[in-house]
Amino acid sequence: MGTVSKHEHLGDEDTVAVIGGGPAGSFFSILALMEARKRGARLNVVLFDGKNFLHEGPRGCNMCAGVISRDLLEEFERLGLQIPRDRVQRRIDRYVFHTINGSHGVSAPPEKGALPVVFRGNGPRFSGGVGRISFDDYLLDQAVQNGVTVVPSFVQDINLPGPSMERPIVRWSGGSLSADLLVVASGVSTQFARKLEFRGIGYRPPRCVRAFQAELDLGEHNLEKHFGNSIHVFSIGLKDIRFAAIIPKSRFATVSLVGDRNLDKRHLISFLSSPIVTSLLPAGWRLPERFCFCRPSLPISGGKGFFGDRLLIIGDAAMSRHYKNGIESAFRTARIAATAIFKEGLSAKALRRTYAVPVIKRFRAENLYARILFALNDYVSPRRFWVNAHLYYVLRRPECRTARSIFFLTWNLFTGQASYRRILRTALSPLFLFGMILGILRRKKADDREKSPQP
Repeated sequence: MGTVSKHEHLGDEDTVAVIGGGPAGSFFSILALMEARKRGARLNVVLFDGKNFLHEGPRGCNMCAGVISRDLLEEFERLGLQIPRDRVQRRIDRYVFHTINGSHGVSAPPEKGALPVVFRGNGPRFSGGVGRISFDDYLLDQAVQNGVTVVPSFVQDINLPGPSMERPIVRWSGGSLSADLLVVASGVSTQFARKLEFRGIGYRPPRCVRAFQAELDLGEHNLEKHFGNSIHVFSIGLKDIRFAAIIPKSRFATVSLVGDRNLDKRHLISFLSSPIVTSLLPAGWRLPERFCFCRPSLPISGGKGFFGDRLLIIGDAAMSRHYKNGIESAFRTARIAATAIFKEGLSAKALRRTYAVPVIKRFRAENLYARILFALNDYVSPRRFWVNAHLYYVLRRPECRTARSIFFLTWNLFTGQASYRRILRTALSPLFLFGMILGILRRKKADDREKSPQP
């Protein structure tokens, strides 16, 4: 694929075709247009997506738990964006962590503030028409307001640059478009992303596992009474389930189950049958026969070769943060891409330097730290001596250094608010490990005293 000169750049009135109208595609379109304006150029950005985000259920949804990170909110503010109130289902100011031996809560650090939670589509199936609440629809609307042309159709095929063709061509049911740059933001779960693996560009999609996600209609009163503004996270040793979360929204609670293998409805039933979970749900509540669920693909590795001549692949089909912050990861790759396309040119060689290398640098080491962290969590979470020491500090001595480290670890491991590198450094700190060993001994001594016969 040697058709593109390394000196050929995007110019005034050039056309960029974007496939996929989720966060990665919308973010890229907005950022690319802003970058072009800063450089005194005008781009024609044409975005293709046949999905209507105003539909209920999976057909209008990009299958995500919908927790917006504080870092992403700050990026929104810098771009002059503000999520409308009617798109926010609830604001989370507390996490409750459940272990095999007990539970404890962690409030949001005061400087961070509450986290909004959203529906990616227009609410779950069977929700009965709840107005215009889709987060992805809001982002796409912002892209349109910034000058993006949206073609409401799925792309049927693409032709990539080769010896006889200088520019990519996008084909859909209504026609075709020759573009100066093609950006694929269709997501790792789509058939289109998987087809790119066989187009001779060296692309390999990330390895994925299937999570399981369900929307449970508990009613507004029960949701407020039993969950309030708290997300509940579970690391309770259930088979195949690495961790789980219950995320309160409007009248629905999103249940998200994550494992290191594909999960299905049986895992949801096992989770909901756990006494720890049952105790949190309304008395007598039963899983209905009909409910909204999906099995989103979670990348557990990075993609390879996610670039080519006049071609970029962004979002989770390229790389994303391990288990966390899919929307934020879409923003990060989109931002790198939006500046890369103006730097050295549109050849594969140039885009490798300006896009692929920075993306890899941002995510690869971070995701290695994440795998180590979650492996450590898998090891300690079923071990009662460690869990007992954990609870000893947070419940009996919450002001001490070790307890503060535990609060930092639990909040950031599951919210993604700090880097995995920083979390791992805290977890392996000699002072923290010494404190936990001391806690194990103190808890054992207290248990021995309780068991010894009284005179």
